[in-house]
Formats: sequence, structure tokens, C-alpha cells
Amino acid sequence: ENISSFTQSQERKIKSFESEINRLKIRKDALSKKLENIKIKREENFKKLTEVLVKLQHVREDKTFEAIKDISGVYGKVADLISVKDDELTTAIESAGGGRLNNIVVEDDRVAQECINVLRKNKLGKATFIPLNRIRVPVVSKPPLRKGVIGLAVDFVEYPSKIEKAIKYVFSDTVIVENFDSARSLGIGTFRMVTLDGDIFEKSGTISGGSSISKFSLGRGALENEKEKLEKEDDRLKLEESTIENELKKIDNQLKEKENEIYKIKAEGESVIQREKDIELNISNIQNRINTLEDEILNLKKQQFEIENQIENISTELKNYRSLLSNVEEKKKEILEKMENQGLHTLRKQWEEITNKVYRLREEKNNLLNQIESLEDKLENNLKVRIFQIENEKEKLELNIKEKEKLLQGFKEKVEEESKNLTKLWQGLKDKEKERDELLNKIDSLKEQLKMLRYQEDEINKQITFILEDKGKLEQKLEDLDVEIEELLSEYDGQPIEGDLNSLENELSELEKLRREIGAVNQKALEDYEEIKERYLDLKEKVDTLLTEKKSIEELIESLEEKKIQAFMEVYESVNKNLNKMFKRLSPGGKAYLEIENEEDPLSGGILLKARPRGKDVKRLEIMSGGEKTLTALAFLFAVQAYRPAPFYYFDEVDAHLDDANARKIAELMKELSKEAQFIVVTLRDTMASYADRLLGVSAREGISNVYTLDMSDIMDKETVGS
Repeated sequence: ENISSFTQSQERKIKSFESEINRLKIRKDALSKKLENIKIKREENFKKLTEVLVKLQHVREDKTFEAIKDISGVYGKVADLISVKDDELTTAIESAGGGRLNNIVVEDDRVAQECINVLRKNKLGKATFIPLNRIRVPVVSKPPLRKGVIGLAVDFVEYPSKIEKAIKYVFSDTVIVENFDSARSLGIGTFRMVTLDGDIFEKSGTISGGSSISKFSLGRGALENEKEKLEKEDDRLKLEESTIENELKKIDNQLKEKENEIYKIKAEGESVIQREKDIELNISNIQNRINTLEDEILNLKKQQFEIENQIENISTELKNYRSLLSNVEEKKKEILEKMENQGLHTLRKQWEEITNKVYRLREEKNNLLNQIESLEDKLENNLKVRIFQIENEKEKLELNIKEKEKLLQGFKEKVEEESKNLTKLWQGLKDKEKERDELLNKIDSLKEQLKMLRYQEDEINKQITFILEDKGKLEQKLEDLDVEIEELLSEYDGQPIEGDLNSLENELSELEKLRREIGAVNQKALEDYEEIKERYLDLKEKVDTLLTEKKSIEELIESLEEKKIQAFMEVYESVNKNLNKMFKRLSPGGKAYLEIENEEDPLSGGILLKARPRGKDVKRLEIMSGGEKTLTALAFLFAVQAYRPAPFYYFDEVDAHLDDANARKIAELMKELSKEAQFIVVTLRDTMASYADRLLGVSAREGISNVYTLDMSDIMDKETVGS
């Protein structure tokens, strides 16, 4: 019973552990999928961050603005403060803003004065400022809504609300239109207009356009904000990834612990079960032996009972003999008396016969007594020997049971020892896992170092730009010095100069003055040049490596785009073919097809669905009647189903705008397609309902809905039987 309860307890533990393992595995799978999605998002986020950094790298620093950007009240250049809502409008916004995109937005005219003083003092050129307290914003009227007119340019840029006046000043009432034709339809001269290609139509009637490279980069501030946003998102995803990885590690540890527990319990259970079997086998053998001994004792008791019966019979015979002997004695007495009365001879003869008979009876009595004693001795000896043997065997069995119990205790001690060894091994495994965690942390730190190296790479690229500028300045300065040296050499031919000392001193002082104007000669200029040149070549090599990697990434992107287009066209062709087939089925003699808006780049445009019902012209879906739209839409839906079927479809009164003939065609087609999928249709039409396999009706009485089910196959069977 103890072993059975122990086994049941272990089985309950195993079931509990297995349930916990299944729960942990489900949790692990969910976390793994989430971690994979986070890694994908982080990779995409990193690509976006790289693109933003590349864009920022190509944005040239304006030294004029750099000198004044830290002055309180300076908000920034217009180009840096705005971002375009739609990338397709970037060219139009750049052309609409023009030179004003380079204007600097300041809080008031005092800040503008302070900035101008700084520029003048440092000889950094000129700049145009937009003081928010002085700028006048014209009243802007919205253009009429018509084809080709997109809207006011100011409505398609994003900016901080505090500089709204400056942005409205920059773009004023400029309207974005699609092309020349759109500008003509709106009226050239009525509004300041810009096309998507960047052509400008002034109110005066002048038109400017053509091909040019934009001098302004829109949205530097937006790029900085995007960079900060992407970095925060990267940190958040990294933290989430780290959290999930730690949780996965914990789950792995828990799974290993649970599996080891199960393994340990199963091993203990198997050992106990095997030991139980051995003990049961020994007990069975002992029980069999006991049963054998009990059978032998029973046989001996039977023999004893038989012997006792024999003894009883012999005792009865002995009594009979004694009675006979007493009778003989009495006869003897009678004979003696007769001998006395009759003759001696006859009596002696009778006496001798009787005496012989008595002797025989005595001998038989003695023999019987000896036989009884012999049987009693034999019985007693056999019983004693057998009981002694049984007691010896019992002692041996008890000793054997004790030895088995000692052996079982030894097994238990061995199991405990193995459990301790397993605990030590498990501790060693934990140490190894700790080493693995340290290696993972080291990998994370290396990733952080890689990120820092990438940022350092960006800084190096900026330094390269500055170094190239310094190199150009130094080379120009060397050329100027060479020219001055040549001029001095041309003025001095190396011969002694004769003349008045005062005039020579005056000439010398003029030369000294000229030398001072030239400035001190940098003797380390060539060394600096070589050092900068070496750094430039090193950085150029790194830039070339990055450009090569960029090219490979662009080739990968191009390959993926081609695969996307190929997959899209495959689906498009199949659905288009199925659409024409389904539409002809629903509208015999009709035709329906799909049309790509932009055939050169299918993914950048939409798809038009055109149909020609029987006896009518080709129409777009927007201008069809309700019934035609329904037929066309259902044909398209069935065409998509033919390409990629779904398990079931739900339609809600799709036949509301159809006549009975077309409703019947739809019902027949659904009936045919229902062999491969399930169709659930809500309808108020008998025509549609008559093709259903089962009808569900809903009626309301006193605010309670009742549902009625009707199997059409049963009705058809009854009609068949009735007919």
C-alpha cells in the first residue's frame, strides 16, 4: 500500500510538472515569436536610423547659422524647422519656398539685430531673418476644388505651432497643382502656383521652371527629431528584447529544472517499481513455500488422523481380546470346576487348548501393543522433524527478508547519493549557464561598441568634410605664398642694391610692413598637410568600404523589389483571368478585367476594375448601377477565391439590388462553389434561399427572437416520397 501510494504521488507530481512544462513551452513559443518580431522591428528601425544619419551627413553645415544658433530667441532656418507630409510633394515645397527656406526664424527684431552684429563682427556674410513680432502674414484664400488642384502648400508641411506666422509668410498663398494643364484650368495669374515638378507660376504671369538641383534640404530639424525618436525606439526595443531574452533564459532554466525533476522522479519510480517487483516475487516465492509446507502439515495431520483411527481400532480389538480373555478365564474356572467334577484327562486336554489359545492371544496383544508404540513413536518423530524443518525454513525466510530489506535500504542510500551527485552536476550546469550569460552580455556590449563605432564613423565623415575644407584652404594659402614668393623674387634679382640709405630704409620698412601683412609663415604647414592627407586617405578608405556595403544593400533591396513585383504580377494575372471567367458566367456576353494604373511601377499605383455588361459599354466600378456593381464585385470576390480559397464566406443581402434572374445565377454559382467551401448567406429572396442546403429563420415575438431550422434535404426527400 505504501509503495502504491508513493507511486500515485509520483505520478501526480509528474503530471503537474508536465502541465507546467507545456505551459512554459507555450509561453516560450509566444515569447520567441515576439522576440523575432522585435528583432525584425529593430533591424527595420536601424535601417531607418542609418538612412536618417546618411541624410543628415549630406546636409551641409551653414557656418553663418552655426555662429548664431546658440543665441537665445533663434529658432532655426525655415528648411530645418519644417517637414513635408507627403514625400511626393517635396520638390513642389522646395520650389514654393525658394530662397525663403534659408531664412532664419527669430523671436523678435532685437534678436535679429543681435545676430546681424555677430555676423558683421566675425565677417560671416549676410543672412535674412524673420522676426515673429514684426512679420506680416497676408490673408490667404483657399483655391477652388477641381481636378489637378492639390491645395495650399502651407497645408502640406508640418512645423511647431509657435512659428506658424513665419511659415505662412514663406509660402503665402502658393497653391500646389499637378501640372501645367492644372495651372491653366485654375487660371495663371489668379494664384501663385507650383507644380509637382517644381515649375513656378507667379501672380504677375511669369513662369519659371526647368531642371535644377535644390540648394536647400528640407526638414533638418525633422531629421534630428526623427533620429532622436528612432534612437529612443531602438533603446526601447533593445530593453524589450533584453527583457524577453532574460525571461526566455528563466523559462529555459525552469524547463530544465522541471525536466530534471521528472527524470529524477521517473528514475526513482522505476527503481521503486523494480524493487517492488523483486520483493513481490520473493514474497510470492515465500508464500508458495508456505503453502507447500501447509499442504505437507495437512497431509501429516491426515496421516496422524489415520494412525489415531488405527490406534482406536486396535484399542477396540484389545478390549475385545480382554473381554475374550476374561471369558476364557471364566471358562477356565468352569473347566477346573468340571475337571474336579468329571475326569482329569479330558479337562487337561481342554485346559491345554485353552492355555495355548491364551498364549496366542497374549502374543497378538503384545504385537499389537508394540505396533501401537512403534506407530506413535514414528508419528511423533515425523511430526517433530517436520516441524523442526518448517521452523528452520521459516527462520531462513525471515533472514532472507531482512537481507532483502537491508539491500533495499542500500538501494535507497545509493539513490540518495546519486541524487546528491545529480545536484552537484546541476550546479555545474548552472555555472556553465552563468558563463553563457556572461558571454551573451559580452556580445551585447560588443553590439553597443559596434553602435558606438557607427556613430564614430559618422563623426569621422563629418571630420573628413572639415579636413577637406581645411585642406583646400591650406592649399590655396600655399599657392598664394608661392605667388608672393615669385613676386618677391622677380622684384629682387640678387644683385647688391645701391642707393640712398634713407630711401633703402624706407623701402625696407615698406617690405617689413608687407611681410607683416603677409603674416607669419607656418613652418609645419607641409608636415600638417602630410598628416592630414594620411588621415584623409584612411578615412577615404573607410568611406569607400561603407559605399561598397551601401551598394550591396541597395542591390539586395532592388532584388527584393523585383521579387515583390514578380509575386504581385503572378497574383494579378491569375485573379484577372479568373475575373473575366466569373463575370462571363454571371453576365454571358459581358467582359470584366483589371487594369494597372502605373504599368512601369505597378506597386506605386492602384488597380482599376473595369467591366462591360452584356450590350453595354466598358464602365468603371464607380459609375455602374447597383446591380452591376454587385455582379462585378461578386465576380471579383469569386476570382480571388479561385486563386486562394477560404474555408467559409459570409454574405449579407448581396442579392438586394439584383433581379431574380441574376440572383438565381449567383445562387447557382454559390451552390457549385459550396463543394469546396461553406457559404453563409443572409437573404430576403426566395430565389436565393431555394438553393440552400439548410435554412435558419429568425422571428421576433414580444421582444424575444426565435430561431427556426429547416433542412432542405428532408423536404426534398418528403416530396420525393409523396410523388
